[in-house]
Amino acid sequence: MKGRDLRTLIASPLDLRRKKILCEDICKQRPRDADAWCYLGYVCGRLGLPEEAVRHLQKALSLRPDHVDAWNCLGNIWLDNDRPAEAATAFERAVSLQPSHAGALANLGRALGALGRKGHAMNCYKRALELDPDNLPALNNLGQAYHENMRYDKALACFRHAARLAPEDPYVYTRMGTLFRTTGQFDAALEAYGKALETSPGLIDAIAGLAATQLAQGRHEACLEFIDSLDENRKLHPQIAIIYSGLCHRFGRCEDALRLIRTILAGSKLDNWSQVQLHFAAARILEIQQHYGEAFDEYECANRLKRCNYDDAGTRRLYDSIKRVFTRELLGRLPRASRHDERPVFIVGMPRSGTTLVEQILDSHPGINGAGELPDIGQLYPRFIRQYMPAYKEVKSDLITTQALDEMAGLYLERLDEIASRATRITDKMPYNFFRLGLIELLFPGARVIHCVRNPMDTCLSCYFHDFQGSHDYAYDQTTLGSYYRQYADMMEHWRNNLSLPFLEIRYEDLVENTEEMSRKLIAFCGVEWDDRCLSFHENRRFVATSSKEQVNKPIYRSSIGRWTNYAARVEPLRQALGELADS
Repeated sequence: MKGRDLRTLIASPLDLRRKKILCEDICKQRPRDADAWCYLGYVCGRLGLPEEAVRHLQKALSLRPDHVDAWNCLGNIWLDNDRPAEAATAFERAVSLQPSHAGALANLGRALGALGRKGHAMNCYKRALELDPDNLPALNNLGQAYHENMRYDKALACFRHAARLAPEDPYVYTRMGTLFRTTGQFDAALEAYGKALETSPGLIDAIAGLAATQLAQGRHEACLEFIDSLDENRKLHPQIAIIYSGLCHRFGRCEDALRLIRTILAGSKLDNWSQVQLHFAAARILEIQQHYGEAFDEYECANRLKRCNYDDAGTRRLYDSIKRVFTRELLGRLPRASRHDERPVFIVGMPRSGTTLVEQILDSHPGINGAGELPDIGQLYPRFIRQYMPAYKEVKSDLITTQALDEMAGLYLERLDEIASRATRITDKMPYNFFRLGLIELLFPGARVIHCVRNPMDTCLSCYFHDFQGSHDYAYDQTTLGSYYRQYADMMEHWRNNLSLPFLEIRYEDLVENTEEMSRKLIAFCGVEWDDRCLSFHENRRFVATSSKEQVNKPIYRSSIGRWTNYAARVEPLRQALGELADS
């Protein structure tokens, strides 16, 4: 066969298995043809034969180390087989050989995103789109990255561009539907999921998205009817079972939901994520039924599956460094950003400590906008440390100028303008801003800080019982959870003694038992006039994106106070780790 025969084979409509046989013949006849080995590796990858694919691609690269397509294809094989570090190395090699390769750049972004390097991933997608504005993978992945960063308008622009390029692609509309659902635009979400299902009626992501939207709307009967209409195979899909588990107690179907979950868990091999979700779902049902021992078993199983190598000592070193550097003396002599903007209100504390309830009450005031958990300070903070306090070992005080602080503060304040330009106050309830308060004081001299506190046992157990998304590595083991809580408490004690920003501490239990008194205290602290709508926060139609949405859309939620006592016999490791704080 000649070189043109390989090109003919690539372009032919033959099925992949036939192509594999013919390409193997080409490789036997021309064993030093790197292109043939590369294509054979690609075909094997498409056929789900990763080991063969890697072997053939490495053969191509041994013949021609600068074979861009072979590096790119090898990266895809690694990425598809959960080896993002190797994938990133391969894609980086492809990009270094051909910087204008938009596809390799987009793929590098995917690998970096899988490694948690989200900012670098976004830069790759943007560079790919500069080279090829119609690169579909880059558009979809950049849209997803914007979605995760709460840049919803930019995410929607990416998805709409992708939909124009691929109007028959159901995945584009599914992503769009999920974006609309996240932002509470439920009718638009249902329309987008509907378009996806027109093209691909069996697409489970769209089916589950549609059901989840109905559930989020509070259309429980419609959601149940929709799930009941599905065939048995689709009901046995983990996503559908998890949505059903959120409905079952309303219709007396808890046992049916448990049976479904256990059938799925006992069946075919599931990915780790699905197993975790299903065990958490089973635990929630059993807790509703007051079968606390069985519920704890399920929560424990879910956490065991999620458990990772949390670096407790590393976190302790980090927090000790922050406390050592951000002292009252240092904060007293460093400059501040020049703009005294009173809009920012930072709601901090441990996750599951009542931050969502506080924000919902404040957002019910017509002059206050609840922005949710903004990632922006978390993105500015490492940049500030790198530039001005490298590794917390030195403070480059002479470089920390008003101009430098203004530039950083401006990025955040521009974001607030995008969210609600006319609001008098805007809340940011990212809990982990609690260790970034030193920077917040420098950037926002007009800001206020609300610290949410809840019974430590209830707080920690609620974390242990919650299926967090993102980085909460400490939360999956009782001992590390208690240790982390102690470090958080030490950090907040440090800020009480060293911050000069207005600081209000709100106990969740006080807010529940004395709602009006504490709500008035919150509103007064924010410096705005009282409004009676703050007492009807559960009627606020604002969409809450966090896991506390069901609680804050009801009148005051009391059942979580003392929740830990139902599990007293099972939480001794947590009590030991908390020490004296367990009874505070």
